Amino acid sequence: MTAELAAGDKAPDFRLARDGGSTVSLADFKGKKLVLYFYPKADTPGCTIEAKDFSRLHPAFAKAGVAVVGVSADPVKKQDAFKAKHALSTPLASDETMKCSRLTESGRRNRCTGKNTWASIARRC
Repeated sequence: MTAELAAGDKAPDFRLARDGGSTVSLADFKGKKLVLYFYPKADTPGCTIEAKDFSRLHPAFAKAGVAVVGVSADPVKKQDAFKAKHALSTPLASDETMKCSRLTESGRRNRCTGKNTWASIARRC
């Protein structure tokens, strides 16, 4: 089990496959600000709204010097389809093993329902 991380803590390193067939890692953003947002499943109503909002706000994040990457447990092929279907501008990473989600404590199993729950958490790179 990973120690509890607080907002502003240094993010643990990761490397994930991403849309378009390349990879993304924390090292890619060394010395830069990064928002990792986690969502449970591509192309579901709530996740689509969130992804569209991050894409809509992409210019404002870029102007502020902040990169944005969406992360879910979906395979890259599904991420590619999701991105194309909704014309998303932010990179989408595939965390099929949920290793990154566990490292950041963003993906957890709810003890009562048995379902995965997700949260976006602020971390320093």
